[in-house]
Amino acid sequence: MPTPNKYPKEFRERAVRMVAELDEPGALRRVSEKLGVNRETVRYWVKNAPASRGGKRGLS
Repeated sequence: MPTPNKYPKEFRERAVRMVAELDEPGALRRVSEKLGVNRETVRYWVKNAPASRGGKRGLS
């Protein structure tokens, strides 16, 4: 049985939006620090966000 997500879907979507809105170097770090989430976790959310899968380059 898969483990439940630690963070609600809305929280993850908000983090992805925040990174996209900043659109600057260090955005992942700033958002992850503000939300208290590991930077690699936020990077994973951004990479796997629906907009990233539509052929657009993922944020890094």
